[in-house]
Amino acid sequence: MPVSMLAAAMLALSVPQGPPPPAVDEVEVSPRGVDPYPAFVRRATPLTPAGKVMMWSAALCPYVAGGRTEENRYLHDRISQTARAAGVRMAAKGCRPNLTVVLADEPEALVRKARAAGKFWVDRERPVSFERYATTDRPVRVWTNFAEVDVMRGAVSADGLGNDLLMYTTSSAGSRVRTSVVGVIQDQFVVVDRRRMGGRRLAGLADYVALAGVASARADQDYAGFNTVLNLFTEEGRADASPMDRAYLRGLQTVKPDSPGGSQLGQVVTAMRAERDGKTGR
Repeated sequence: MPVSMLAAAMLALSVPQGPPPPAVDEVEVSPRGVDPYPAFVRRATPLTPAGKVMMWSAALCPYVAGGRTEENRYLHDRISQTARAAGVRMAAKGCRPNLTVVLADEPEALVRKARAAGKFWVDRERPVSFERYATTDRPVRVWTNFAEVDVMRGAVSADGLGNDLLMYTTSSAGSRVRTSVVGVIQDQFVVVDRRRMGGRRLAGLADYVALAGVASARADQDYAGFNTVLNLFTEEGRADASPMDRAYLRGLQTVKPDSPGGSQLGQVVTAMRAERDGKTGR
């Protein structure tokens, strides 16, 4: 997919020297001593209209534009390394980008040009979805083009929504459990408003994109009290991915596509707990 260099301005951030810092061994327990994983997974994970966890339909192929060459390279490499460490299938060099990250001074103008170029799937019955995405004042906005695929019959729907608008439990399946329906991500477009970065470092931005982009975590939710890089732009200001974030990314890779949506969330929590408790070989 050709990607226009719509954002030529440099990102005013420093590039860390050397490899990313090693993970800090932190105990993931809320202040009240309650396991935070179930609440975090429910809050962070968007579900398709049929109630299924979304999964990538093809190997991940990130593309980063809009910053200086070294900034684009650093973001690309760190996002790729984080995804690979989580078990995400990565595409070979020369692949067609399906996770596009653009750093922009004028993000609204950029996404409107991208829509005119056909980069977004917009439900004609819900044009407000794109308008909210285009006009949001969030520092990072994520648009996901996804489809629900019935493995027995082929595609049953296709849609595109900003990650603050994906629904948790809305179902188009009526009263029946549609275990044959799989939610697949086709493309994602992440636009960073560099005017809103406030001196935050590239490492934190890359980890934030890994959660909000690669994992499609809901960046619009309130994560107060959670040890997560999704707090990058809040007063809590987590500066990089936490052990919980990394476990969440890995846990998503354990989801069984043909399981009901509620069961899929439980599978993520189970995998996260196993990693925390040292009961996995990963």
